[in-house]
Amino acid sequence: MKNNIKKIIFLLFITLFMFLLVAYFKKPITKEVDTTITYNIYTKPSTIDPHQFRDMLSVELMNEVYEGLLREDKDGNFIPALSSSYSISDDKLTYTFKIRKDAKYSDGSSVTADDVVNGFIRALDPHTAARYAEMLFPIVNAEEYNAGKVSAKEVGVKKIDENTVVLKLNRFVPYFNYILTLPISYPIADKFKDDIADINTALYNGPYLIKKMNDDEIILEKNKFYWNSNNVEIKNVKFAVVKNYAVVENLIKNDELDLTRLEPFDFETKRKNKELMTYQNGRAWFIGFNMENEILNKVENRLAISHAIDRNKYVKDVKDDGSVASKSIISTLLGDYRKNYPDKDFFEDNIKSDILKGKKLRLLTGNTTSEVKEANFLQEELRVKLGLIVEVLTVNYSDRLALTRLGNYDMVLDTYGPKFNDPLTMLYRFNRNKPHFNAWNKEKYSDLIKQIEVETNKEKRQKLINEAEHILIDEAVIVPLYYSTENWFIRNKYKNIIVHPISNTMDIHEIKVK
Repeated sequence: MKNNIKKIIFLLFITLFMFLLVAYFKKPITKEVDTTITYNIYTKPSTIDPHQFRDMLSVELMNEVYEGLLREDKDGNFIPALSSSYSISDDKLTYTFKIRKDAKYSDGSSVTADDVVNGFIRALDPHTAARYAEMLFPIVNAEEYNAGKVSAKEVGVKKIDENTVVLKLNRFVPYFNYILTLPISYPIADKFKDDIADINTALYNGPYLIKKMNDDEIILEKNKFYWNSNNVEIKNVKFAVVKNYAVVENLIKNDELDLTRLEPFDFETKRKNKELMTYQNGRAWFIGFNMENEILNKVENRLAISHAIDRNKYVKDVKDDGSVASKSIISTLLGDYRKNYPDKDFFEDNIKSDILKGKKLRLLTGNTTSEVKEANFLQEELRVKLGLIVEVLTVNYSDRLALTRLGNYDMVLDTYGPKFNDPLTMLYRFNRNKPHFNAWNKEKYSDLIKQIEVETNKEKRQKLINEAEHILIDEAVIVPLYYSTENWFIRNKYKNIIVHPISNTMDIHEIKVK
C-alpha cells in the first residue's frame, strides 16, 4: 500500500513538473526594450553654455540637459518645471516661483534659489556678453545692469528664501512665460559658472547629462538625480552629426537612425509607414540687400525685385515640402496677429518690369542642395521678369555669414526663425545697427518697436506691429519668400512625440517606446 502511495505521489510530481516545464516554454519571450535613441542633428551645436546660445540646435541639446523654471507642454501651456508652482500678480509685473525641494544637479546636490538668481545675473552680466540677454530686459534694471549702469543687487531677481524666487518686471510682456523656458533663464551653480562649457565639470539639472562630445557625436545619459527621472523612459541619446542627406537616407534604411530632420526625399514611403511628421516652424526665408549698392539703395529697384517673384510657383515647384508662400516675415504661429492682419494682399507678385533690364547683381547663397536649387530659381525668375542678370555665389554657411558682415555681396538668400512666440521676435531682427543696411526709414521703425514694447492694449499693439511690418515690406527692406516647414523622420516604434515649432525642438525625454 505504501509503495502504491509513493508511486502515485511520484507520478503526480512528474506530471506537475512536466506541466510547469511546458508552461515555462510556452511563455512569450519578452524582448528587452531598446531605450537608446539615435538622432541626427546635421551639425554640432555652437555651444553648451546655456547663456551663450546662438542657434536653436543648441537649444535642442540644452533642453535635455538643463531645466528652467517653466516648460511648455504639448498643448502650448506653460507648466512648472524646476519650479513646483508659480503665481503672477494681477498687474502681470511680479512672478513668484517656488523651487522644487527635490530638484537636483547631476552630482546629487540641490538646486537652490541662489542658483536661479545666479543664472539670471550671469546671463545679464556684460562680461558674459550673452547674445540674447535682451530677452531678459523686461526685468527691472536688467538692461541697465547689462549696460554697466547699475549693480547686480539692483536687478529685479530676488531670493526670498531657500526655495522662493521673485521676478519683478518693468512692463507687461505677453510672451515672458515663454522666455522662462529658454536657456537664457537657466540656473547656474555659482561655483561651476566658469566651467559650464566643460562637460567634465558642468552640473546638469535636466533629464540627461552629457557623457561624451566630439565633432561626430554627442552622447547623453539619463540623469538619475533628475526630479522626474522615473518618467524618463529613454535612457541614452546619441546625437549623430551627419551632414550629407544621401548618407542620412542610407542610415534610415539600415535602421541606424531613429530621428532626423529631412529634405524632401522619398516622403511618400515614410508617410505610408507613418514615419513622417510635418509642421510649420515659423521660420521666414527672404532676400536681404546690401543697400550700399548703387542699384539696391533705390527703393523702386528693390520693390521691382520683390514683386517679380512668383511665390506660389516657388513653394510648389522648388520647395515641394509644405512651405507656405509669404509676403511678410511674421507667420501664423506667432500669436493671433496674422489672423487680424493677413499678408496675402500686401502686394501683387509675378509682375514683369524693365526697370532693371541689363543690370547685374550678385546673389549670395549657402551651398546646401536646397539653397542652390532656390538660388537658381530666383536667378531665372529675375532674368525672365526683369531682364536682370544675376550671378549666383555659392558658399558654406560660415562663409556666407562672414561675407554678409563684410558687405561682400549684393543680395543674399537669408533666413531667420523666431526665438519666442510673439511678432516682436521677427521685428527685432531688423532693428539692429548693421552696416550696408541703411537706405530705409529705420528711425521710424525703431521708434515703433519701442512703442510696441510698452503698449499693453492688444488692438493698439497689433496696429503698431502692422505699421512696423509695412515699413519692411513697402520699402522692400527685404524680399519675403516663404515660411518653411519641418519634415521629420520618426521611427514608428516611438510614441508621445512632442515638438515645439517656434523653438524647433523636440522633448526627447518625453518619448516613449510603443
